[in-house]
Amino acid sequence: MRCLDGGPSPCFHAAWAISPSRGETVSVVDATGRVVAQGLYPANAVPSGQSWGRLANDAGDFAANQAP
Repeated sequence: MRCLDGGPSPCFHAAWAISPSRGETVSVVDATGRVVAQGLYPANAVPSGQSWGRLANDAGDFAANQAP
């Protein structure tokens, strides 16, 4: 996985999948279990070949992104 050109470093990539037909809520937790970020992946949010994400530091809304 490569980060966006000019994007933040480091970037993160998960090797697991989210159900595209059901949608899910994804939570990022710190070492103590405290939720530090959360986002909703809506059902059928992106077509095949795209991903769902946003820039780091809560910059902007989650949106469909072209996969590299």
